[in-house]
Parts: sequence; C-alpha cells; structure tokens
Amino acid sequence: MSDALLVLQISDQSFDEALLIERLVQQWGRPAQVYALTNSISSSLVSSRPERVVGILTENQDENKQKLLNIIEREQISAIIILDLYNYFINPLELNLLPVWLKDLETPIYAVDYFHLLAFKDDQLVLNPEVKLGSFEEGESPLPLDLDVQLLKPVLPVLPEQVTADHRVHLWNPLDSNIRSAAPQMREQLLESIEAKPNSKVITVFFDSILFSNALEKNILGFYFVSIEVLIFYLRQFPSQHFQLLIVGSSPPTGEVNAIPDLNVDIHYFSHITEDNYRTFLGSSDLIIANNNWSVLLLDAMTLEVPVCLLGNSVIQEFKDQDEEEKIITSTFQTDPSLHYLAMLMIKLNKWSFSLPIFQFITYPIPYLDPDFPETGLQSHALPYYLTDMFDDLSTIPIFQNLLFSESAIEAHQAFCRKLLKVTKSAKSFQAIKATHEPEAVK
Repeated sequence: MSDALLVLQISDQSFDEALLIERLVQQWGRPAQVYALTNSISSSLVSSRPERVVGILTENQDENKQKLLNIIEREQISAIIILDLYNYFINPLELNLLPVWLKDLETPIYAVDYFHLLAFKDDQLVLNPEVKLGSFEEGESPLPLDLDVQLLKPVLPVLPEQVTADHRVHLWNPLDSNIRSAAPQMREQLLESIEAKPNSKVITVFFDSILFSNALEKNILGFYFVSIEVLIFYLRQFPSQHFQLLIVGSSPPTGEVNAIPDLNVDIHYFSHITEDNYRTFLGSSDLIIANNNWSVLLLDAMTLEVPVCLLGNSVIQEFKDQDEEEKIITSTFQTDPSLHYLAMLMIKLNKWSFSLPIFQFITYPIPYLDPDFPETGLQSHALPYYLTDMFDDLSTIPIFQNLLFSESAIEAHQAFCRKLLKVTKSAKSFQAIKATHEPEAVK
C-alpha cells in the first residue's frame, strides 16, 4: 500500500513552489499517492500528472476548508506539505487555506521556504526580521503562527550560512537529478516537433505566472507584447544564425504587432506550463529569458548550466514636477531608433498604469527597493543570471553575443554554475530529512 501525501497551496498569489512538488514526491522514498489543493494559476501544472488527485481552491474559504477536511477524513495521509506559507505573513488577505485549520492534526507537516522568509522564535513561526513589508503600517507586524511544522530550506537558493541552527529547520537539496541526463533527448524531440531548421538555436522566454496575472489586473500587459519584439530585434543582429523563439506563459497576440518578416526567427507560443513541457523547454534551450530573478526556473537552468537573461527596463516615464501635469521620459542612454520606438510603444500600451517604472527589475516576492537601476551583466548570487537593460542595445548586444556564440564565455558560465552547485552537497534529500525527523515513517 502506498503512502498518501497532501500538498496545500494556501495562497491565491503563488506559483513557484508548485514546481517543487514533483521532486518532493520523488524524494519521498516510497510510492506515494498525491492529493493536492492548489490555486487556479498552478492547477494546470499540478494536474498535468494524471495520477495526482487535484482540487482547485477558490475565494470561498468555507468550501476550501470542507475540501481539506474531506481528504483528511477519507484518506490516511502520511504527511502534509505546505507551499508558500510566507503568504500567511505577507498577504494574509489572499489565503485560500488557513494554517490554523491544521493545528490539531497528528499528521507530520512540512513547509517549503524557498524564498527564505520564515524563522522560528521560541515555539512560534515568524517572518524573518530583515524582511521589509509594505502592507503593514509602521510599528505593525504580522502575528506569529503557532503550528508544529518542519521547515524545508532549499539549498540553493538558500545558503547554509543564512540558516540558524534549529531542529525544526532543515537544509533541503531540491535539485532535479534527472533533468540533465534527459536534456539531449528532450531537445531532439522538441526540435523535431516544431520542425526546426538545422542548427537552430533555441531561446525560451518564460513569463512568470504571478507577474503576468498581476500585469493583467493592472492593465500593463504592454511589457510582454513589447519584450517579444525587443528580443526579435536582438536576434536579428545575428542574421546568419536561425533561432527558435519559444514563448511560454502567453498566448499569441490577436493583432499584427510585428510587421517585418522574421527572416531568422521562428516564434512558437505555449500558453500553459505542464510538468513535462517545463522540463522539455529547459533541456532544449541555449538561452533562457525571464522576468523573475528568484524563480525555481533559475535553479533548474543552473543545474543544466544554461544561461538566463532577465529583462530589465530603466527607460521610465515620470511626472516632470510635483504638479503632476506633464510626464517626461528619462533614460541614461540613447537607444537604437527601433528600440526607441518599442520603448514608446510600451509606454503607450501601459498608459493606464499606476506603476512606474514599468517592470524595471523584479525580485520576487519582495520588491527590489534600490531606486537606481542595478549594474547590467552577471549577477552572482546563489542563482546566477545576466541582467539586461532591454532598450540599451550597446550593453545588451554583447551579452547575447557572448552567451550564444562565445565558447569561452559559455564555458565560463558552465564552470560558474558547477561551482555554485557544490553548495547543495551540504543539504539533504527529503527522504533523509524525514528519516531523521521521523524515523518510524521509513520503517
């Protein structure tokens, strides 16, 4: 008889940690039936494994609580895994499931803390004190959580020296060990399925699901439409190379945005991420483009030693003075005429936005607070990526040139990834963690 694992995605505004479900299940160490209660954003990903039993949560907490209780009463649950528990502290009004509903259960409870936002103070779970919150008034803070829970801190991106010793906190190795060995076959299958020209290079664009959803609500989707055109502009700078541009997380535009034929670029749209196509896109890519610098995507790309570029934008529109009657465009560089047109198009498409600048730089889930645009190029934190100022062709073209065509630059990036990945040796698998914490569970 297999074990039963219950995965709970407690917040409506969460996605990244859902990408960790499969590797948690694989590291459980025994066959396990997975039950999952997820939000609508993650549902297509989580339910793409047909053997999982998946329920979609809504804003109706009473119905959600009943779904939870029905599973617990009907099934012999071996462990409960909570995703995105930090939202209890950061976005408490966006919770679909309340952690207090789990308080009196005897079932072991684990929580993934991918963003390293949680800590214990005495016997209660709290938000790390260095985390700055904009949703609370000065002097206020979220209430602690009294719940018997074991924290899984993924290494990477969490670094061992960041974690205070506590028997309830575990350094967890989240790497997908199979993704690298399967990459060549996945690339071959993908190129065949899209009928790619020989010797094509694959560029995959991942639009973060939460950021895309927020952009839709704020009416600032212009970033996404224009960023694709910006990428096409850069790929056209290498006319002798043919590219397959995969857009993941967005549907094709309904109107004609790019009127110039893409002589060396074929574009393919994939509106949803599934467990299988996520791995295929990663394993097939020569370069990945993202707009979130803390995603599980960056972790998996590092495992594959595939470089990631983040699209940043320092061209902003702001009010000229305190009267707020006239807006001006500010930039530290003079861009190519084509890119200048696209920057103006982005601003025009986002004219109803109250968010300025428009997706300048994304640290998720905590906003980047530095008012100045960061230095472009390699960012060498636990998760490496290359920051590009998307409308600055003089700084961006060399980055693409190196990452796509320079053997020495590509080898240097691969070596850098291998160096960072050595840190994961200090962490344990989920099976080893639960064996230490609950030795009777693996007998």
